[in-house]
Amino acid sequence: MQLKPQGFLVALKLIAWGEQRWTYARLAQELGLSASEAHAAVKRGLQAGLLLQNRATVAPVAEASSAEAPPRAPRQMPDRSFDRGCPPPLPSTP
Repeated sequence: MQLKPQGFLVALKLIAWGEQRWTYARLAQELGLSASEAHAAVKRGLQAGLLLQNRATVAPVAEASSAEAPPRAPRQMPDRSFDRGCPPPLPSTP
């Protein structure tokens, strides 16, 4: 199973929450995903090694929170700068 951008985003969100308890519904709402997509992203994160499952909880891997994020992650996230709004104005030349 290939890691999708949502999987990386879910791992980052769980890092930001720290030790807080979470549900798939809350995770989905906060990230703008459906509950099923949040669940699938957690499954992909577990398979990719970004997340670890300890009994009834899922937590991010400590190394995933370092500056050494998975090297493939930036390349897997598409550039969506063209999806919404207008491009920023070009800087004026003196």
